[in-house]
Amino acid sequence: MLSRPATFVINSVGVWGLDLLALYLAVFVGPAWGLMAMYLSLINAVGHIGQAIVMRCYNPGLITAVITFLPLAGWGLFVVSRASNATWLMQVTGFGVALLVHIAIIVHVKRQLSRSR
Repeated sequence: MLSRPATFVINSVGVWGLDLLALYLAVFVGPAWGLMAMYLSLINAVGHIGQAIVMRCYNPGLITAVITFLPLAGWGLFVVSRASNATWLMQVTGFGVALLVHIAIIVHVKRQLSRSR
């Protein structure tokens, strides 16, 4: 569903860029900002698993989602939330930013599908 250039941009800007931003914010502003990276992985994992269930087939990223993203993001959320005494605002901000990245991906895919028809 995604072209190679789109996959590159999504991964380099949407994933690695956001993770780098979360890392810098966690170090220089406060550890709870690192929650963005955890939520990004968790939402990604849920998306891959949900797609596999709905379509009843394998999709690229499914194994990584199940084996690494789901358990590590869950563990990371627990540890960072507890260690940083993250407020609900920080939780919602982290989740919201990660969700916006995934919504942008979905919008892109839908546009590509409508153009190809």
